[in-house]
Amino acid sequence: MALIKTVTKVFPQDMGNGSYFVGIHLLLEDDGTPVIDRDFGEQFAIGQEVDTALKVRIGTAAQETIDSYKTRKAMFDSSAYETARTQIDGGLVI
Repeated sequence: MALIKTVTKVFPQDMGNGSYFVGIHLLLEDDGTPVIDRDFGEQFAIGQEVDTALKVRIGTAAQETIDSYKTRKAMFDSSAYETARTQIDGGLVI
């Protein structure tokens, strides 16, 4: 599994209530195929500091998404899953 991540800033989106949506865009590719392509962020009041807590919340959400993908990918690639698929396939009659 060759994972490549690209993280870029999201252009602030006006929420219309004196705040903006700010955050990151995460693109995660597995062997050249995009598997995660989404924004992570929060509402951010005008004049608010980009503090550690904000960065941690956004980073944690992005990391949880990466970890979830890696867990599911490991299950998908496991020999036990492939063996089960083969056994099910062998039992199907057409």
